[in-house]
Amino acid sequence: MALRSSLDTRQPHRIREGLDQNQTWRRETRRSLRKERQGMKSDDAADDWTLSKAVKEHIRIVTGLPRKTNAFPRLPTLKELENLPLLKGAGLVLSDSAPLVIKAKNVTQTWDPEETMSNNFSTYCLRRARQYGLPFVGLSIILENSKAREWNRRTAAFLSDTFYNAVEGGDYGILFRAGHDLQEGSFERVKFFIETNLQYRINEMIDDFKRAKSGSDMLLDATRTHGFVGFFCSCLALITKTAFVLFASDSLHNP
Repeated sequence: MALRSSLDTRQPHRIREGLDQNQTWRRETRRSLRKERQGMKSDDAADDWTLSKAVKEHIRIVTGLPRKTNAFPRLPTLKELENLPLLKGAGLVLSDSAPLVIKAKNVTQTWDPEETMSNNFSTYCLRRARQYGLPFVGLSIILENSKAREWNRRTAAFLSDTFYNAVEGGDYGILFRAGHDLQEGSFERVKFFIETNLQYRINEMIDDFKRAKSGSDMLLDATRTHGFVGFFCSCLALITKTAFVLFASDSLHNP
């Protein structure tokens, strides 16, 4: 399976010794962020770091994932990808008045399982999910599939919309310093943090899939090998048993 961005984010151009592609990409991204923040004023750098932390926490809350490294969002099936409804309009960012393209009963709520968000957050998430045509908040790793890439782009847009709704509702106010406000231009920064985080998760999911597939192939090979060995041992046992019977019979008739 080809490893390429489904969100138009950067990918590494080379693989360093001892690191796989995802590890290299992650380290280069972190290094790039550190370099950017070194050129900022101290308060701006701190705000940027806090913003990235808030985005990461938002993704965890909306996807309903536990706080552990090997927790992955739900994967849409091929049928679910094919059933992804078309959206009206050329742009992906939908207005608040966009039509509802799927029914509420067809949406699985993953967001805010701990119910820590503001009262209107869940209602807003449900409406935006219906407008984006997402039956659940998930990610696809079938990156050669155009519907999969579209699903991932809608997920990123959904996360951006719901993040700003949460900020306006004061849900992440505790993370930011007093008096901090999202300035003009923060939208692109939030979009970057969301896409970077999602791409990292996609890379991790692909790596996990490859490890699982490799383990499955090894098990299949072992089963085949053990099956052959078992057949060989059975044949050997049958030959030995037959030889013993013939020898015993000959001994009885020729003492």
